[in-house]
Amino acid sequence: MTPHALTYEPRNTQRSSNPDAIKVFAAIILALRVGLWGLRPRYGHEPARTTIVWDDLSYFDSALESFRADCGRNPTAEEGLNALLVQPAGLASWRGPYLRGSAIPVDPWGHAYVYHIAQEGNQNPRIVCLGPDGKENTEDDTATDSQR
Repeated sequence: MTPHALTYEPRNTQRSSNPDAIKVFAAIILALRVGLWGLRPRYGHEPARTTIVWDDLSYFDSALESFRADCGRNPTAEEGLNALLVQPAGLASWRGPYLRGSAIPVDPWGHAYVYHIAQEGNQNPRIVCLGPDGKENTEDDTATDSQR
């Protein structure tokens, strides 16, 4: 008996690719994306934007709570949300800034949040997001006293 020699035959390492098959596959994927996501309403990211608004309102509430604990009062109408970033004149007990960054956040549509002083019988000021239309007292507004 003679020993059998093991022979190594390398496999073809080049893979054939068919450019036409790749183009067809890409076209199918693109068609599916357009079909599934292309017909969304104008404000297709509303759930995400709404989540950002509620997060911002909660953030303002926490900052106002810290301001109130340090200063014994809420910002005045004139001071507004700016009092959370910049020390109001004559307010020695201010220990801010109470917000991160150098500017008051704007809502997801680029509008400023609106600050209203606390009404009688309520210690919390009202902060309003104007929504996509940018107008106050419309159906798309969200405020700290709104229901989720």
